[in-house]
Amino acid sequence: MFVSAAVIAAGLSVSPSVASAAEADWLPDLADSATVRAPAVVTGTVSKPDGERFSSGAAVVLYAYPSADLVANLDVGESVTPSPVAKGSVREDGAFDLRVEDPASLARYAASDGTIDFEVRAVDDGYFAPYSISRKLVQVDGEDALIDPSAADDTTTADEADVAAAAKPVEVTSLPESDLVPEIDPVGTETFDKTDVCGETLVKNLGSKRVVVGSTYAMAGGTNGTFTYKKGASTTLGVGYSASSSAGSFKASGTVSQSSTTEIGFGTRSGGYTYATNFNFGKYSQWCYPVGSGASAKKVYAYKVHANKFIGGSVVNAAAAPAVATKYCTDFARGTSSKNTSTAANTWTSGVSIKGGDIGIDLSSKTGYNTSASLAYKNTGTVNRKLCGTSAKWDASSQRAVTK
Repeated sequence: MFVSAAVIAAGLSVSPSVASAAEADWLPDLADSATVRAPAVVTGTVSKPDGERFSSGAAVVLYAYPSADLVANLDVGESVTPSPVAKGSVREDGAFDLRVEDPASLARYAASDGTIDFEVRAVDDGYFAPYSISRKLVQVDGEDALIDPSAADDTTTADEADVAAAAKPVEVTSLPESDLVPEIDPVGTETFDKTDVCGETLVKNLGSKRVVVGSTYAMAGGTNGTFTYKKGASTTLGVGYSASSSAGSFKASGTVSQSSTTEIGFGTRSGGYTYATNFNFGKYSQWCYPVGSGASAKKVYAYKVHANKFIGGSVVNAAAAPAVATKYCTDFARGTSSKNTSTAANTWTSGVSIKGGDIGIDLSSKTGYNTSASLAYKNTGTVNRKLCGTSAKWDASSQRAVTK
């Protein structure tokens, strides 16, 4: 079995009742995020399933995964060990911030396109709250920074607005209460010198799944639409978590990003269409193995399903046009064209067809518009038309767009 790093000292969390006592011993190489002045990698709130906020002082840790290029090549039964890169605690309002002092130090976790996969982990007594995110390591004004991968084009540059957008607050909800969660707490409530081997094992290859990556709705006569999906285009895909691994027990919590390794030409079309390609998915167990504590069994505390590799291929399906408001329409003169390469695409809440018998839910997908994935419309007719977004005008965050 492959393990990328043998041992992680301290680890998953610290009980709120001992957070202050363990401060010097709990992940001592990491500064508390409250004292770090860098932009937040992730910020948000964390709650129990009934909506009650996590206790003030509950610890939250940000883990970085080994390169996605490595994870893509795991065989069933092989494992990786994510590493803690930031720590913080839940405030009285249930919110948290996780910050990394030196983003450049995370380069060893980056895939070939600069994307890094992270996981937020928080524990409050018997509740474990995980949340997946991906960030892309880029240059902003000559400094290393982390942004949403779907915002970066193929020059891997960005601006301060992209950094700020990446820290948009997220809502993290824990898995159901479990007696196992306190047992796998590597810090414990009495001693702070325990060392645990913790990791994540691929337990099942779920195979290739169809994922919606774009759409065009050239509904007005004389108009057509083109969705371009080039090599290096980044698609954000939902992640599912469960405490038991049984179908129907999974809940969506966060996303990972995968990049295409080939260009797909979906063609130029009139009418409404969605465009899909394929990504491979895997089911993983998350576990800790206590060393020196008298325990002899590996403690599996959660299961996770996520995309691990771009497969490719193309699927085109006819689709009804979404509703658009007049206030989101702009003029679209005859004989003109318009191309969007710089705003957020639509999030497809069920864009990943994975429900079946594997996890019991479908997952989301989103592809941002940039130089690798773009949306264009032409008006080749003799009549002036309108170009309308579903959530904003075409030059803003239009998401889906319709000609009328």
